[in-house]
Amino acid sequence: MFPLGNPPPQPADAPDASTSGAADARHHQGVFAAIRVVAVFTVLSRLVGLARDVAVARVFGDTAVASAFNFASMPANVARRLFGEGALAASFVPEYIALVEKRPELAPRFASFSIALVLLVTTVLSALGALAIGFFLLVASHQPQRELLLQLTLALLGFIPFICATALLVGMMQVHGRFAASSLPPILQNGMVVATCSLIWLFRLSPTGASFAVCATILLSGVAGFLWCVWSLRPHIHFTTVFLGVGPSVRRVLRRFGPGAVALGTLQLNSMVDSVIATWPILVGPTMLGLAVPLDDASGAVVSYAQRLYQFPIGIFGTAVATAAFPALARAAIGDARLFAETLRRAIRLSLFIALPASVGLMMVAGDATRALLHGGNFSSQGVGRAALVLMGYAPAIWVYAINQVLLRAFYARGDSLIPFDIALASLAINVAGSLALLWVPGLGEVALAIATSIAAVAQMVMLVARLRTMVPEEPLLNADILRGAAMIAGLTAAMLAALVAVRIAMPNVNSNAMSALRLGVGVTVGALVYFSLAAALRRPEIGWLVSRTPDA
Repeated sequence: MFPLGNPPPQPADAPDASTSGAADARHHQGVFAAIRVVAVFTVLSRLVGLARDVAVARVFGDTAVASAFNFASMPANVARRLFGEGALAASFVPEYIALVEKRPELAPRFASFSIALVLLVTTVLSALGALAIGFFLLVASHQPQRELLLQLTLALLGFIPFICATALLVGMMQVHGRFAASSLPPILQNGMVVATCSLIWLFRLSPTGASFAVCATILLSGVAGFLWCVWSLRPHIHFTTVFLGVGPSVRRVLRRFGPGAVALGTLQLNSMVDSVIATWPILVGPTMLGLAVPLDDASGAVVSYAQRLYQFPIGIFGTAVATAAFPALARAAIGDARLFAETLRRAIRLSLFIALPASVGLMMVAGDATRALLHGGNFSSQGVGRAALVLMGYAPAIWVYAINQVLLRAFYARGDSLIPFDIALASLAINVAGSLALLWVPGLGEVALAIATSIAAVAQMVMLVARLRTMVPEEPLLNADILRGAAMIAGLTAAMLAALVAVRIAMPNVNSNAMSALRLGVGVTVGALVYFSLAAALRRPEIGWLVSRTPDA
């Protein structure tokens, strides 16, 4: 890896102009093919995940038990984001790629040691967390809701080692081109939870009993996902207990991981801040700094469900592009500054092309989406209205979250983890300060947390772009081509918005689950048809990048 801002020297045998164009086309086409595979399986995974969230919402509703369960899930969710879609994978993948290509005899040793280290460290941390929670339960005053929250958190700590190790194995699978197989663990895990919720609904378990049943299922799903990844990697990696020669690689990964854990996990850490504040009435009490908190026992559940809904398109679009582009960015960073910059620009344009209409569209259908997906079972109409408002606060920045995933991986592909770390700390500070300031604005309630998170994401993007412009000085990030592309994408999104407004006006304004589902379906269909039809008619290159199988798309 080369320091940020110091492009690596071109090799003496660099290809001439007549061959570099074809090589670039093959490089970009490989990225787009990977994005298609990742996108298809990510959509399937997120749809199953959405089914899981709907099933959990129907079982637990907008209740104190739901707030406790969602808070208890937070440590494992944060760990998954940091290790799977974040710091460890971003630190591990470039090093693993370098060994696979230059020292293949060391790659299995490095992979084996990394898995063993992750399992050891996360097991120790989970055990320490369990001891701390157990001690607190013994000495703290009796408060049933808080005790349930801590008991569920204790139960789910055992999930962390498996989900973290699985995330690292998924990174290895993607390096070896096993994008489809790497997408199956979350599908398996979410499917098991959906099945459990169905049984809970069938046998009418109490919410408290149901929460422990779902926790048990999550633990089993973690083991199943881990075993699937180990089995899938058999043709590529022979795991070993011989670790000779991997010390330098391990040290480089660990140096990057600490700062990266904050930087690439910023979205999840900001979500954690929101969840802690939203669950304050259960965790601490009805006051904060001597003032009555404008939240209640259901606030944690309302914020959590809204987070799941706005993270649904991010998980599909942002993760697909960033995951598929990262190995290509890491390879280009080794010796081709121009190709690196071009790969980064195209990844940004693809993220914007897909995520900007998703951001605007979700704002338009927020009310119908929350009613169609959440209302029913133990979830009240009042909770639906609150969740819709929170979703409206998160949705404007969906395109920002998606682009940030690509921007952050650009730093890690170049081996730089300190700059994104500093920017992440600034983003977290902005979110905390904004949340605590806006929380007391009359009438905002939980919406204040969503607005502050969106503001923090925009600030993070601005800071990342400002620093990335100096990454490859001879290849400016925001050139005329990417700015024209962004303007065209904004125009297409405006046309889609006009179509959605027309649909909204034309359809009956009846607040029933069936009508909300119909409006949601019609709105999504019409919006997608208008957007992609216009993009195809205007011959937007982003369409070609996504669907063409020829190198010169």
